[in-house]
Amino acid sequence: MPIFNSSNSSKYLVFVDEAGDHNLKKWDPDFPVFVLAFCIMEKGHYCDYVLPAINKLKLKYFNKTNIILHERDIRKQQECFSCLTDKTIQNEFMRDLTQIMINTQFTVISCVIDKPKFKAKYVKPSHPYHLAAKMCFDRLAYFLQENDEQKYTTVTFEARGASEDRELKEALNNYNSDFEINIIPKSNNCVGLQFADLIARPIGRHIIKPEQVNRSYNIIKNKFRTDSNGDFIGRGLKIFP
Repeated sequence: MPIFNSSNSSKYLVFVDEAGDHNLKKWDPDFPVFVLAFCIMEKGHYCDYVLPAINKLKLKYFNKTNIILHERDIRKQQECFSCLTDKTIQNEFMRDLTQIMINTQFTVISCVIDKPKFKAKYVKPSHPYHLAAKMCFDRLAYFLQENDEQKYTTVTFEARGASEDRELKEALNNYNSDFEINIIPKSNNCVGLQFADLIARPIGRHIIKPEQVNRSYNIIKNKFRTDSNGDFIGRGLKIFP
C-alpha cells in the first residue's frame, strides 16, 4: 500500500456513488439497472470553485452548510428539501444547482449494468457493484495516462456497511498499488460524494428511457470521458452486458 503525501499524490480527486442496488434476485421494474459513477475533479478546482459554490447554495436555501445533497430527497422533496414543494423555490433551486453542474469542470466515467440481461447471460454473474467498479477503474487508469498523471490518486466511496466495504476493498485489491481507496460515511458531508450522487441516477434513467426528457443527463453527457472524436460510449460510459 503506497504512502501518500503532497509530492506523490495526483492532482485529481475521484468521487464514487451509485444508483440502484446490486440485488440480482429481484429489482425495481422501473429502475432495473445498477449504475456506478466516477466523478473526477482537479483538486484546485474542487477547492476554489466546487466547495464554495455548493456551500453558497446550501446557505442560500437552508441557512446552513451541514445539509447533505441527496438526489432522492431532492427528487421526492423529503427531509429538509420539503421546501421544494413551493414551485417558485423549486425552480430557483434547480436553476442554481444546474448552473453549478454546468460550471463545474469534471469528467465522468460510469458503468451501467442491465440486471435482467446480466442475470440471463451468465450462470454465475459477478457482483454488480464490484464488476462495475473494476470497469470504471480500468477506464480511470487510462484517463490518468491520457492526462500524463502518473501519481497516486485517491478514490473516495461512500460507506455502505462494514462487510460491504471490506468486500469492496478485497475485490479491488489489484488496484491498491495505484490508487488510495478511501471509504467514508455519508455523515461526513463530503461535497464530492454529493456531486457523484446527483449524476448517477440520471445516467440510469437515460439508459432505461432514452426518449424521456432528462435535463440532468443533458449536462452530464458533455462531461463523459471521450475519445478523439468525442465519442463517450465504451470510454466514459460502459453499458453491460
